This record gives sequence, C-alpha cells and structure tokens, in this order.
Amino acid sequence: MPDEIKCRDDFVKLINGYDATIRYTDDHMAQVIDVVKKAGVWDDTAIIVTGDHGDSFGNQGQYMDHGLSNEAVTRVPMIVRRPGVTNGGQTDGLIYTLDLCPTLCDMFGIRKPKDWDGESFKSALEGNRFAGRPYLVVDHGIYTLQRSVRTLDWMLIRTLHPGLYPYDDEFWLYDMRNDWHQTTNVAGDNPDVVKELLAMMDEWWYRNAAPNQPDPLALAIERGEFRYFTPEKMVARLRRTGRGHFVDDLLNRLKKFHGNKFEHLRQK
Repeated sequence: MPDEIKCRDDFVKLINGYDATIRYTDDHMAQVIDVVKKAGVWDDTAIIVTGDHGDSFGNQGQYMDHGLSNEAVTRVPMIVRRPGVTNGGQTDGLIYTLDLCPTLCDMFGIRKPKDWDGESFKSALEGNRFAGRPYLVVDHGIYTLQRSVRTLDWMLIRTLHPGLYPYDDEFWLYDMRNDWHQTTNVAGDNPDVVKELLAMMDEWWYRNAAPNQPDPLALAIERGEFRYFTPEKMVARLRRTGRGHFVDDLLNRLKKFHGNKFEHLRQK
C-alpha cells in the first residue's frame, strides 16, 4: 500500500497490490483443495470462505483498509460449499457474519444454543427462496466512530465522531439500488428515509443492548480514543507534508467533542 495517493499511478499500484493478494490467496486455496481431493475426502468436506472486513479505495475520500462503516468496509464475501447441501446458488438477502455459526449447526444437525443472536441461512445455501434480514446495523469504532443501517434499498451512515477526518455531516444516506458505490449523499433530499432508518437503529439497540448498558461508541467519544493514529501525529504529519493550513480545521472539529484537550497543538 502506498503511503499516500498523490496521482493515478499511486492508485493503480494500490489496486494492483490488492488484486495480487487476492490471486495469492486463490492460489493457496487451490493447493488446499488439491490436497483434499487427493486424500479422497472432497465429497465429505465443507469449505467456507469469508472475510472480516473490506477496504476503501477512495470511498468517502479514504484510501485505506477499514476506516468507515460504509459498504466497501462492511460488505464481505462469503462462499459456502458442502456436498449435499449447496448447489451453486447465490442470494442478495441480508445476513450477518455471525449468522454463519447457527447455519453450520443447522447444516450438521447440531442444536443452536438459545442465547445466540445469529439466524441460520441454510435455506439460501440449498437454493430455496431466502428473504434475509429486513435490515442490518453495523458499527465502526477505530478510525471514525460510526453506526450504519443497511436495507436492500438504502444505507444510512451516522457519524458520532469523525476521528481525524473532515467529516462534518452527521448523516450520509445512499441509494443502494442506483448508487452502489456511494458517491452521492442524499440525506438532505430524503428526510423521511433518514427518520425511518434511524428508527430501525433505535429498535436494534433496544432489542440487543443489555438493560442500562451505555453505548460503547459514546464511551469511546468521551475517552477520546485514537487507537492507531493520534491528533498529535496527524498535526505533525500535516505540517511536515506542507498541509499545515488544515491544522486549524482539524482542531476546531475536535474541539466540538473534546473541548480544549488538543488546543496545545495549535500553532501560536
């Protein structure tokens, strides 16, 4: 990954490097499959391929791995093969990665523990009609503090704290039928949709949070967590790279959340 994207060649290098890692993974998976087939147990083997997060390649201005609760980061691949169950079908139904565990229980005839939140999608693997969940709620709590709601038609991203990025809009709304790459924020044009998705977010919290449990994202704001890159480092980087004129904007943004905690970084 280049240290920064200054031109198209840097971007091409980033994409080519990412594609190369995918090819590298594919080649090694092929070796594993070859071993399984030579061992004579291919027809008795279940194979599952998935990931923990996606990457942003310019999405919302970020060229990094997982800095946002957007579609590029939260949508991950999932391929499941089990002889006698899967038939090569696919579905657009919404699921969580945590739904995989109860699905495996369902596939192998194991009773799902009562306290699991996941839901089996075995019917989708069998090629049957599968509606999926009506919506998903996902969080991001490292580089930015965001929570998003995803339906088949819309994705609403709420920024609780922008981290060290120039994100001043609390809500980003995207039409996922017509703007899958999330290039245009249409929150201002669709207040009723924003309200509806926020209600889903509240309903999700009410259903899943323990009684009187504080929101961990709110606690992170109070603590002022910057796990991998601090305001001190960002200010030094901006000045070192000839972008010192952005420092005041950054510190003004942080002041909204942390008062005068970082005022010592302002150039006198």
